[in-house]
Amino acid sequence: MEDKDLFDDSERPIQQRLQQQLSAIGYGRFLGGLMPIGGCNYMALALHREVGDRCNFSDRQMDRLLKLLPHFAQALRLSKSIACSRSAEALLRGHLERWECGLIVCDAEGQMLWRNQRAHDALNCSGGLRLRNGQLYASNAEAQQRLAAALRRQVGRSAPSFVALEAGGRRWQLALQELEPATSASADTLLLIAFTGDQPVGVIPAESLVTLFELTDAESRLTSALVAGVRLEEYAARRGVELSTVRYQLKQVLAKTGTRRQVDLVRQILCSAAARVVGPRQEIAPVGAH
Repeated sequence: MEDKDLFDDSERPIQQRLQQQLSAIGYGRFLGGLMPIGGCNYMALALHREVGDRCNFSDRQMDRLLKLLPHFAQALRLSKSIACSRSAEALLRGHLERWECGLIVCDAEGQMLWRNQRAHDALNCSGGLRLRNGQLYASNAEAQQRLAAALRRQVGRSAPSFVALEAGGRRWQLALQELEPATSASADTLLLIAFTGDQPVGVIPAESLVTLFELTDAESRLTSALVAGVRLEEYAARRGVELSTVRYQLKQVLAKTGTRRQVDLVRQILCSAAARVVGPRQEIAPVGAH
């Protein structure tokens, strides 16, 4: 469509004002088209002659624009799709970085393609599981044989499998799952490995326990420490309070959470929403903190 198609005779003054405004910023006569690109979205393509060029657009120019519109629309749809995919990928990566265990994507030989931050920290610090030239391996021969066998067995299996490895003075628990290929043309088998060592991987955020279980700040800090494996005596020393005070706080926590034993309390917290995203493993509270 051209300028004349956008306005009827009664709107000519409006058309003239618009043309004057466009001329002031360097846009002359108009030729454009509109193309649906999905849902309620449309793509508009506008061509303008130079200011002062009063020539009409030819039928050939209009036909060329008509033929180009679908190609521009397809390019825009692809661009939007890629942008959405990248946004979704960024969101997913951000979530996986906060996962409470180490995550690795590798091939059937253990060659790593991706890992989250927890996996990065564990592989760099543990000595039991490490990367050698980008390949996951265990520090002793027996554990390495078990790891390699578990990777091979998982190929072609839809159900996850599990393996425990004794390496670097720690017991590692691994869950392996074959990933579905992104496309039918994908030939390489990719595996997702979720793993933990024999130490807590993080700390339950105390503030989450305040909200979920209506605990006080002091009670939530104690509960977070207990879930992280801290003993009552150790926690009392760290906080600089009497053991009797800590035991009273624990009694209140058990009552509020409807549990009778410390082990039941820990189980309930680990099954709660608070355990889905944990904080970094760090000192629960310094000595003398109140």
